[in-house]
Formats: sequence, C-alpha cells, structure tokens
Amino acid sequence: MPIVRYLLLQALSIVLQVVGFFLLVVPAAQKSWHEIVAPENRVPGTKINVWTNPLLWLWSNDENGVTADGTSFAQVWYWTAWRNPVDNFKYLWWTQRQGGPFIHRNFTFRGTLRYIQFGWNSSGYIVGSLGKGTGTV
Repeated sequence: MPIVRYLLLQALSIVLQVVGFFLLVVPAAQKSWHEIVAPENRVPGTKINVWTNPLLWLWSNDENGVTADGTSFAQVWYWTAWRNPVDNFKYLWWTQRQGGPFIHRNFTFRGTLRYIQFGWNSSGYIVGSLGKGTGTV
C-alpha cells in the first residue's frame, strides 16, 4: 500500500505547509535564525541558517538553510513557507521508504524543459515536485 501511505504523507505535508504560511510570518519578520554547520548527513561542513526556535525545525531546511534566497522578510518567508515548505519533513524516519516507487519524467512545455517527480527517491526521501529543469533523481 505505498500509494496510500504516499498520499497520506503528502496530505499531511500540505496541512503543515498551510500552517507554515502563518506560523513563519513572525520569525521571518524578526529574523529569528542563527548559523550552524549543516548536519553531517546533509551537506557536511556547509554553514546554514536555521530557525532559532527548535519547534520550527520542520519548516527549516537542513540543506540550504532558511536564508537560501536572501535575508529580507519576503525572501525568507517565500523560501521557507512557499518555495521549500516543510523541507525537513523528509528527514522524519517514518516518512522514508527505501526502494521506491519513484516516478521522474522530463518534458517540454512552451519550449521550456520541465520535470515532474513523485514517490520515494534513491535516498529514501519522499518527493513530490514539478518545476523547470531536470529535477533531481
């Protein structure tokens, strides 16, 4: 029943994303982040900014930090609440699954290369995205 599990996890992720739209307004406006060295199992040795409040860990980003797009309120809120919402959700052990299924397709739309991917990638992380470029496998 991986499809049912996937759909339930995606539904939970969407709920958490909507919560983040509102929850992250204050910390983004107050610039409530601090710099750390990324966890060893993410991007070893890279310095990133994470939310100061540990309860916001799900809405942080252990790969790029919360300030990946810049440090203004709009940039941080957009990155953490819209562009890369609940990014650390994929690191919760109960969201992971080794061996897929994983679907990744590239296509061209109006002359631009795009991708769609969903399932569990080769690292076992849950994935669901659509965007420009080739995506990540």
